[in-house]
Amino acid sequence: MKIQVLIENDGNSWQATSKDLTNWVAWSDSLTNLRQLIVEGVEYCLESTDFTIEEQFDSSIQVGQ
Repeated sequence: MKIQVLIENDGNSWQATSKDLTNWVAWSDSLTNLRQLIVEGVEYCLESTDFTIEEQFDSSIQVGQ
């Protein structure tokens, strides 16, 4: 199963949401930590490890931050 995750940054924190997971959100102070929270959160919601995550970055974010 493919889960699309939108990643945004407000300058102070990183947040992730997904239309594929109802009412799910993850917040962190770094992109590295957020990515780990995304994996853990998706595993919890799906009760499975059989998924792939497709990251989509907010248009204001430069990849590589």
